[in-house]
Amino acid sequence: IDRFEESVNDLIDSDAKIEVLCGGFEWAEGPVWVPEPSNKFGGYVLFSDIPHNAVMKWQEGTGISVFLKPAGYTGFTDYGKEPGSNGLALDPKGQLVSCEHGDRRISVMTQDGGKMTLADRWEGKRFNSPNDLAIRRNGDIFFTDPIYGLPKHAEDPRREIDFCGVYRLQKDGTVSVQCRDISRPNGIAFSPDEKTLYVANSDGQDPVWRAFPVQDDGNLGVATPFFDSSKDSRISKGGGDGLKVDIHGNVFAMDGCNERIGISCVSVDPNLASCRSVGNDITLGGGASIGLVGTEFNHSLELRAANNLQLTSGNIFLADNRNLKAYADNDGSTVGSVNIGASMCSRRCQPNPSMPTIRADRPSTATRCALSSGTKGRSGARRSASISRSNQWQAGGRSSQTSTGAEF
Repeated sequence: IDRFEESVNDLIDSDAKIEVLCGGFEWAEGPVWVPEPSNKFGGYVLFSDIPHNAVMKWQEGTGISVFLKPAGYTGFTDYGKEPGSNGLALDPKGQLVSCEHGDRRISVMTQDGGKMTLADRWEGKRFNSPNDLAIRRNGDIFFTDPIYGLPKHAEDPRREIDFCGVYRLQKDGTVSVQCRDISRPNGIAFSPDEKTLYVANSDGQDPVWRAFPVQDDGNLGVATPFFDSSKDSRISKGGGDGLKVDIHGNVFAMDGCNERIGISCVSVDPNLASCRSVGNDITLGGGASIGLVGTEFNHSLELRAANNLQLTSGNIFLADNRNLKAYADNDGSTVGSVNIGASMCSRRCQPNPSMPTIRADRPSTATRCALSSGTKGRSGARRSASISRSNQWQAGGRSSQTSTGAEF
C-alpha cells in the first residue's frame, strides 16, 4: 500500500494488508455487499464475472459460488468477450439492480426472484452497454453507458447511440441523458448527502474524475473537475474505473493501466468545504470549520458571497501550499464586505510557514492588518481583506457543524 499523504492513516490502518478473497477470474467487477440479518457474518459479497456471464457470491466461511448465470446476456449467439453484467447495486428495497452488457439494459431481480427490465432504451435507441450505477435513496438510478460491452466497441454495427452518456432513470421509468460529453464514463457514486455525483472517465487522454452537483429537480448541473490523474506522477494515467464513497465522503477510486492497477483515495471531509462555497451572506462562527483537504487538482479554497462574507471565528483548514480566495462580490458589480478573523490552520493544524493568500474583490469594512492584493477591481477600488494575526495558526478541533447561510 503506497501512502502519499499522512491523512490516509486516518482511513486505513498503518498495518493493514490486502487480502485476496478468491481468484482465478479474467476480470471481476461491480462488487456489492448484501446485508443478511440471519447471516452470522452479517451478509455476503456479490460481484460480476463479466467474461463468464455470471454473478458470483463470496461468503465468509464458505468461499465462492455461482449466484446467477446468465447474468448479462441471454442470447444464443456469441457476444464477444464482455457479455455479462458489470456494475451491481441494491435499490431501497434491497433488490439487486444490474448493469447488463449483452442485453444492454438496467435490470432488477425482484423480491420474488424474477428479473425485470427497468430500462434498455433512450428515445427509442438501445443503450451501448450500461457499465456502472448509483442509486439515490428516492429510487432514482444514475448510470454510465460506455461502449466496452459491445463486441466491436465504438465500431460495432449494433450501436445505436453515438455518444457515451450518463443517464438518470426515474421510478416512473423516465430516462433522461444527464451528460454526453465524457468520452468513456465509467465508475459512478454519490456523496453521502447525495448533493454531488462523482463520475470517472476511463480514458487515458482525459483521466479526470468529475463532480456533478445534483439540482433540486434531481437532474445534474454542470460538472467540475474533481481529480485529474494526469497531473499526479504518483499514480497511473489510464483513467478511472469503479469508485465508491464512504460515509465520511472520502472517494475510493480504481485507477489503472496495463502496467499497474491501484486504488486512489481522495479525501473530502463533509464538515469542510471541499472546493467552493457560494452564497448571498456567508458567516462562519460558533466553532464551525471550513477548509480544503486532499484535493490535488484544486489549488485554492474559494468562498464567494454576493453581499457580505464574515469569517469571524471558528477555524479555516488548508492543506499545505493552498490558497484561500475570499470574495464579497459574486457578479463583479456588488460592493460587499470581507472580514476574516478565524483561525488559520494548515493540514493537521500545524503552523505553515507559507501564508495562505487572503483576497477580497471589494473594499473590506474591517481595516486591521489589511493585506492588499496589489490589484484593482472593476470599480477601480483597491482590493483588500483583513485577518487577525493574534489567532493565526491556532490549533483547534474540527466541529461537525457547518456555518449557516453557506452552501457547502
